Order: sequence, then C-alpha cells, then structure tokens
Amino acid sequence: MHFNPKVEFPTFDGSNPRNWVKKCAKYFNLCRISDDQKVDLALMYLQGKAETWFSSYILGRNHIVWDDFIVDLCARFRDDMGRQVVEEFNKLNLIGELDDYLEKFEELKALLLLKNPSLSNNYFVDSFIGGLSLP
Repeated sequence: MHFNPKVEFPTFDGSNPRNWVKKCAKYFNLCRISDDQKVDLALMYLQGKAETWFSSYILGRNHIVWDDFIVDLCARFRDDMGRQVVEEFNKLNLIGELDDYLEKFEELKALLLLKNPSLSNNYFVDSFIGGLSLP
C-alpha cells in the first residue's frame, strides 16, 4: 500500500516570502505537482495584500512560469526583517530568566542563519556568552 500524507498548502499574506516558497517547494515535491500547475495552485492560497498584488500582476500575462513568479513575488514582498533581526540580536542581553534569554537567542539565531548560513558556530557562542554579561 502506498501512503500519501495529508499536507495543507501554505497560505501567503505577503510576509516572509522565502519561507513560503520553501514550504511550497516541499509541498510540490511531496504531492508531485507538475510545473504547469504550481502557479495556479499557489494563487488559490494568496491572501490580503499578496492576493491584491497578484490581481494586477497577472494583467497582460498569458502564462506565468513558477520560477519567474517566485522571483517577482520575492522582489515585491522582500522584507526588511534582516536588518531588524541583526540589530535585535546584537542588543540581546540576559535581563530576566535564562530560559527566556535562551529561547529568544535561538529564535534570532535561526533567523540570522536563514539570511546568512555561513555564520560560524563560534560567532554564536561568543554572542551568547557576551549577552550573559551584565550591562
């Protein structure tokens, strides 16, 4: 017997386009979606400003290729989170509970690694220890 997992397609509201594209790629792979169906499937899950953008994006276009679509979508909805994440990470210090500090550190570390996967483990160890110091 062949088992197909039940997987929901991710919705997109204009935030974090790279993450959405990664989730789409996983869905397409798991469900064996053909290239000519990808854009049609994705557009059913656009919401809010992403759906509004697509309404004008599609005008004058007969056939949209997935690779072109994601380039245009990421260009339109690029986020300024990167700069904010670096700033927040650099200012992170232990103020309250150690568990709270560790949780926030791991969250920001994951976001930084998404933007710059070449950051070394030593950088994060030094940053973590530096944040433990009293201001």
